[in-house]
Amino acid sequence: MSKFLSAISKDYARSLVITLISVLVVVPLTCLLIIVPLGIVTRYDASIWWLIVPAGLYLLIMIGGGWGAVGWSF
Repeated sequence: MSKFLSAISKDYARSLVITLISVLVVVPLTCLLIIVPLGIVTRYDASIWWLIVPAGLYLLIMIGGGWGAVGWSF
């Protein structure tokens, strides 16, 4: 029973570490590619391309990272 509980606790610790690393990557990336261009467009009345290009890049990174993780695990 001790090995079973040890395996469960290691599993929870591993998932916690993965979640924290994911948050540490996604939150700054969101600020950089979504919130900052939104501020530029609203403050300086810039072109809509200041929103389209970073948002497209953000989606490409997020979707590509997900598919890369799926492909790497199999």
